Amino acid sequence: MVLMPSSGAGHVIPFLKVAGALASQNCRVTLITSYPLVSQAESALITRFLTLYPQVTEKQFHSSKDPFFRQWELIHRSLPRLSDILKSLSPPADALLSDISLMSSTISVTESLNIPNYVLFASSARMFAFFAYYPALSDALSGSAGEDELLEIPGLEGLPKSSVPPLLKDTTSPFATMLRSYHEQSPLVDIKKSVVFQ
Repeated sequence: MVLMPSSGAGHVIPFLKVAGALASQNCRVTLITSYPLVSQAESALITRFLTLYPQVTEKQFHSSKDPFFRQWELIHRSLPRLSDILKSLSPPADALLSDISLMSSTISVTESLNIPNYVLFASSARMFAFFAYYPALSDALSGSAGEDELLEIPGLEGLPKSSVPPLLKDTTSPFATMLRSYHEQSPLVDIKKSVVFQ
């Protein structure tokens, strides 16, 4: 099993828990880590984990110097490297568990290699619904409507616009671009079979 978290301890920790559980069951586990790491704390987490589970193989995925959003763009542009890493594994990978923030980058690679791609969403189902419906909310988020306005998301109570972080209200931000890319890829994902909630 290959696991590929995105940057940040909040993304890495759930993946390390899954990797540890799999390794404890004698599953062969490869952890693809994105470098540079966001923080020293993240580096210490990964180092400690690899010390505790020496049977887990680490493959480093090097991007540029800016973590978070630019890293997502760089990973997306570096798809051929991910394909090469997955092809180089011996024995071959049975599946890839990737972070939600990497879904739009990994799905085409795993499809081309005929490897199942599961997505770990390390937040609430409510947040997943917001992410999934984000493109339909763009006008309401960037418009001049007041902060008291309730955003309508199917299956949820109205979400106050004031509770949405400013970065998500800027529909031109790299994060907004990333969320739209999830939506573009969503027809390729069978959510009942492919998304794992923490």
